[in-house]
Amino acid sequence: MIRVLAVLGVILTTFGFACLCLPGVLLTWLLYLAPAVCMIENVGVAESISRSFELAGRRFLPWIPLAGTAWLLGVVFESVAGVVDQPEARAWMIERLSVSAGAFDWTMVVVTSLFNGVAAAIRGVVVTIWYFDCRARRDGADLAARIERAGASWRTEAAS
Repeated sequence: MIRVLAVLGVILTTFGFACLCLPGVLLTWLLYLAPAVCMIENVGVAESISRSFELAGRRFLPWIPLAGTAWLLGVVFESVAGVVDQPEARAWMIERLSVSAGAFDWTMVVVTSLFNGVAAAIRGVVVTIWYFDCRARRDGADLAARIERAGASWRTEAAS
């Protein structure tokens, strides 16, 4: 189910970016929470997309720096694989490290897998935190907590 959601998200955002970029950004924003909704709320593809649209509604400006930061952190970790894939850089590293090409390649498989895993984990954590933030704001949990704290402090002051 999550794979269908991921493929559908990629198709929609790619189509959106092909339409002069702005629809792609908007679709990315609206579909950003769909995988988290699917996993956390255990709902289907259509429900995940609908709930993602609902949760993301009117929260575009706070989403921009969050998604940008998550993307930049991911790029930093994923760039290791990009550097190793350059033939000149690969040859330079093999020469400087004095290792065989096979040993270097196997080491880089482990290193790039680790770094790509860290990038995916960072993005997953950011999406999960954004999901719970949007859900708390949409369902009013943050407001209820503020009112409860204010009421508790008011009762404490009134009692003294």
